[in-house]
Amino acid sequence: MASSHVTQRASTSASDIPLADLEKGSHTASSPDNSRWNGFSQFHPSNILANPDNGLAPKGPRDDWIAQAEDAFHSLTIALTPSFLQRYVGANPPQPAKLHAIAALDGLRGWACLLVFNFHFLFTYTWKVAVGWGFANENFGIHQLPIVHMLISGHIMVAIFFVISGYVLSYKPLKTIRSRSFEQTFTVLASSTFRRALRLYIPSIIGLACVFVAVRLGLYNYSWGVIKEGHTILGTNEQHPPVYKSLYKQSWDFYYTVAHLMNPFDWGLYYNNYNPHLWTIPVELRSSMVLFLVALGTSRLAAQLRMPIVATLIWFCMRYGRWDVVLFLIGMLMAEIDQINGTWEKAPNAVDEKPNIRLIRGGKVLASISRRRFWIFVFVVGLYFGSTPNIGYKWTPFYRWMWDATPWTYPEPHRFPRPSAPR
Repeated sequence: MASSHVTQRASTSASDIPLADLEKGSHTASSPDNSRWNGFSQFHPSNILANPDNGLAPKGPRDDWIAQAEDAFHSLTIALTPSFLQRYVGANPPQPAKLHAIAALDGLRGWACLLVFNFHFLFTYTWKVAVGWGFANENFGIHQLPIVHMLISGHIMVAIFFVISGYVLSYKPLKTIRSRSFEQTFTVLASSTFRRALRLYIPSIIGLACVFVAVRLGLYNYSWGVIKEGHTILGTNEQHPPVYKSLYKQSWDFYYTVAHLMNPFDWGLYYNNYNPHLWTIPVELRSSMVLFLVALGTSRLAAQLRMPIVATLIWFCMRYGRWDVVLFLIGMLMAEIDQINGTWEKAPNAVDEKPNIRLIRGGKVLASISRRRFWIFVFVVGLYFGSTPNIGYKWTPFYRWMWDATPWTYPEPHRFPRPSAPR
């Protein structure tokens, strides 16, 4: 038995393997497993004779462990790399995703995020980002000019966010309503209502937990020293998380913060100490619920009746100072107008738009303007409104008229400086 085994081992030699196979390292014996050596320079008889029953290159436990570690590290590297750079770290080219009808709004939200970041980064060090050009006859920086100032304007971007949220949340329900698919409308609204709180609060609580851990690790001790020094922060001194010596007290403070943030019955704005920028989360949740209720309540109405009712509700909410709900409902109104006009999804037999917009009366063209020029004009006007200073526009050139246009019912002077209530 032993002699036959030796004979079998001796019958296999390097001369029996073609040179091309040795250089490629692709030859196998009685097993389909590939060898672990590459190229003729790495060849050794042990590669062939170590275990002829299991192939030329048996994998040892150490080799398997190294290969698994390399695969895990490679996968982690790809996961941590931004998607547009993943191809440079060995990831396969992503399959082109099918974009939804209103995917362009994702890009608009991205721009709004960037401009909000610019504002919050700068307003810690200076108040100049909050006021417009010519405010109090003292501020004449280029960055404060209309249109340019929008690059560092924060409050208006929050309003744009709320309009986009109302638009996106109502687009699909309105689409099913307009197609008279009421059962699908109910399904869409039920799903959106259930998932809305989860989508808003799960990332928020995770972010708050990260700040909580950072506080306990002492990462906020230096920032508290900077605040007390009083030389660096010359603009807005935002809330900082309190630092307790006791983990028990810190944990209870964190719990009360989360509980207050999730309170759906308090319509006041809540700027918590761990991340004050999350004040928009409960506002979005409440406004979303109102939006879903309005969509459900008007689902059986024709568009000619539903749109005036939504417009009336906008005026009603404006009258009682609910500017957040106003913005969400405006987004809903815009979504229906776009669906009527086929802005995103045109009918298969739709006729191409004419290059000019015409005002016709009695069969006679009263005015005609290029469609492209019209939308460029609308875009520039939007940039002007987007550059509205955060404060003090009563004393700011180009924006003084907005003081009288702001509803006196809006309850936040720091966001909506307004005239006194009528007597």
